Amino acid sequence: MNNITLLSSNPPNRDITIDIAKGIAILLVVLGHLQNPINKYIYAFHMPLFFFLSGMFVKEMSLKDTICQNGYRLLLPFIFYYLYAVLMKIGRLFLSGKFTIESLWFTNIDSVFYNIGPIWFLLSLFYIFVLWSLLSKCSIRIRYIIITLLLLIPYSSQSQNPLYFNSALLGLPFFCMGHDFKQYGIYNEFKKLKCKILLIMGGGFCTLSYSHPNIMRFLLTK
Repeated sequence: MNNITLLSSNPPNRDITIDIAKGIAILLVVLGHLQNPINKYIYAFHMPLFFFLSGMFVKEMSLKDTICQNGYRLLLPFIFYYLYAVLMKIGRLFLSGKFTIESLWFTNIDSVFYNIGPIWFLLSLFYIFVLWSLLSKCSIRIRYIIITLLLLIPYSSQSQNPLYFNSALLGLPFFCMGHDFKQYGIYNEFKKLKCKILLIMGGGFCTLSYSHPNIMRFLLTK
């Protein structure tokens, strides 16, 4: 008999509930980019859900390790795609005869440096991992006070920027809630009371996402 080990379709240490949640979030992203009457409801929680799930599995590490590991995993793909997208935009403008020096200005809302697609999520998530590395040293009370104060930055600013730091600040509360959701055993209770907790979380996501008129533009519609 050949010495072959067959892999189980459902490894014992793998949580199928999380896989289902990720699958639903991905499907919602696809659906949200199609023209349909429920877009505004999808945008209320599908990107916060990604930040929330990322927070559930964040690992404790030093600031240096956080920057190095996530820089390689998130920052390098972002830089590669960002430069590619900008060069493609410039090329299309040249070929169509519409390129002007204003196309390179950051003050121009139609600048080639804006609206690069969903890749913004990688840079925002990198910022969040770095911020989390600092905030994780604080008590949970101090942590959420700092997060609340940081939210004043994107709430007070209505201008776009190609660095997407505002998006990171808006995603940070969901990331931290994801960490605490698992760290303090709430997730285990969630698996026992799936429907009730899901309704409560869904309401919380929608409420927080709609709590400011500009949050959707900063966090969900890049």
